[in-house]
Amino acid sequence: VTVHDVVAVDDLTGVVDHAVLDVDSITATKGTFDYDAATKKLTWTVGDLSAADGVQTLEYSITVNADAWDATIGNSVTAGGDVPSEECTVEAPCTTDHHTDPEPAQLTLVKDVDNSAWEGKLREGQQPGTPADWILSATGDDSAFGGEGGSTAIVDQTVEPGAYVLNETLTAEGNPLLDFYEAGDWSCSAADPEKGFSLSEGVVTLDPGADVTCTIVNTAQAVDLTIDKQDVAGDGSGAPFVPTGEGKSYPYTITVTNKTPTLVVPDVVVTDELPVTLKVAPIASWTMPAGWTASHSGADADGFGGTVRFTKDAAWSPADAQQFVFGFEVTPGT
Repeated sequence: VTVHDVVAVDDLTGVVDHAVLDVDSITATKGTFDYDAATKKLTWTVGDLSAADGVQTLEYSITVNADAWDATIGNSVTAGGDVPSEECTVEAPCTTDHHTDPEPAQLTLVKDVDNSAWEGKLREGQQPGTPADWILSATGDDSAFGGEGGSTAIVDQTVEPGAYVLNETLTAEGNPLLDFYEAGDWSCSAADPEKGFSLSEGVVTLDPGADVTCTIVNTAQAVDLTIDKQDVAGDGSGAPFVPTGEGKSYPYTITVTNKTPTLVVPDVVVTDELPVTLKVAPIASWTMPAGWTASHSGADADGFGGTVRFTKDAAWSPADAQQFVFGFEVTPGT
């Protein structure tokens, strides 16, 4: 059977709205073709077509526009001849759809470190934290990136739009001061408010085309320990108590309070320098809270003076009591 006057019409309206047709690329294995730019239709006049002719094809290429993000590129084809077609009819054309990717976004991560609480307080050899002491990362469903604070690995990274979990981890080891930083909440800003983002509980969701910078600040926390030393039977006057009765013992207490209970404080040592006129009672008689070790060193041959030292056996953590009381007796000499 031969079908006469076969004509196929390809409506490229849904194509050239988002792409450019390369007219010179159009080829057909049979017949002739014509593209009407006004109607955006490509007409292929195939002519007579018999079963012996086999499959005939019309091919062309397009170049998708650079700004055709998140677009549907589709065409519809109708065909017919002197014998009615059962497919690709005017009522039910054959269609194809291709969806382009959404416009990518850009994401930058910034680490700021606030060391103002430690200005003028650090001992020789102590080093405050720097942005490079932390690794910042952003993790999405299909992509992720990360790198040290301040590195190019976390600046202007091209990513797919969508949700990204923001995170930071310490990378430096051996610097105990890094345990005394408090991380703030992530904050983000967009270069173009019309292509923005949403931020909730450390998850940033990027709009297509957004250029977003997200920042986290770690703030140095100064440890605040107070030490109160007084005689047990203080008279309430507030005046310093000085034992003077020779040969008479006097009870002392030292109260240590941690006013920064959210921090884990290592290597806590409390010292009391005794004058050479006071002799401290044996350690076995001291009142000592659990988890602390007492020592007395530097006294003279008769046990007068020296340094009383209370050392916490483990780091002072938020789970511990935040106040400890130590007691011992001293005896004045001549």
